[in-house]
Amino acid sequence: MRTQFERGFESRDENGYYTLQGVKYPSVTTVLGFADDFLWVHLTKIKNLLDEIKTQGIDGEMHERWIEHDGKFTKSYIHPKDALLDSKYVAYAGLRHLKACADRGTAMHELKADYASGAWPSIKQIPDRLEEIIFHQALSCKIEDVIPYGVQLWKYLDKRRPQIVYSEYPAFNISKRYAGRPDCIWVLDGEMMVEDAKSQVEYSCKRIHFAQASAYAHSQMLYSPEGVIKFPRNKNKVLPICILYVTPDRCGLRILRDHSAYYKELFLPALQAFHANKELPLPEKCVWNEEDEIATEIENDESATDSAV
Repeated sequence: MRTQFERGFESRDENGYYTLQGVKYPSVTTVLGFADDFLWVHLTKIKNLLDEIKTQGIDGEMHERWIEHDGKFTKSYIHPKDALLDSKYVAYAGLRHLKACADRGTAMHELKADYASGAWPSIKQIPDRLEEIIFHQALSCKIEDVIPYGVQLWKYLDKRRPQIVYSEYPAFNISKRYAGRPDCIWVLDGEMMVEDAKSQVEYSCKRIHFAQASAYAHSQMLYSPEGVIKFPRNKNKVLPICILYVTPDRCGLRILRDHSAYYKELFLPALQAFHANKELPLPEKCVWNEEDEIATEIENDESATDSAV
């Protein structure tokens, strides 16, 4: 089944800001400070890498090393001793892991775009399609590690058949001063909702995921190459949110129709703290050329929504 949808574009800079009409807005993920988890990941991955190198040295095996150069990754095999002596290689173990996880998510996004555009491969074609995605986008994740995720995603989408309306469009909340790029807005079982996917080793729901999706749902505008449109709402109420958890052995959806607590008690305090510590000059009025009236109207809608939720 072919679905009609519009796909957006990446506009976040390396510092985690979206720029619109010369004004910078921090991304939702930047505000929530996902990097807070890095220290634990960093130390864990260094320990695992050292244990792996030690085992390979004892067994007389060569170590597989991936090196990034100009955004592309190449693989080589070196002696475990050489890998151990390369302090930069060892120290960046955590960063490489996070990059591989992010790239795994990118591969899942591409599969979802295939589904939405109608270029949906059969389940037998998933390995070849993932190999093509990883190669052309120079992703750092390993094909054999990503295939189980792709298979589970394929099974879920092929069974539930959601209609993807907007995919990866930058969304802005002008009044609250933040932006983001939700995975998609789709219609599932006749209900429109904001969807965000998480590919994880284990099925684990986290409050931060719901805060992130709720922030997207409270956006006021979607920005597309064709112009500005209102962020979809349902009778002046924010859309429900859903998190699609993709693991190697299952794929499940968690839907929240009332997610106001995550927005008001988790995201907004984080946003307030972020702006209190950052210099982010903004104009006195909306930066749009012709959409000031739209922004004012949406802000009023948001007030009505907050009181109704």
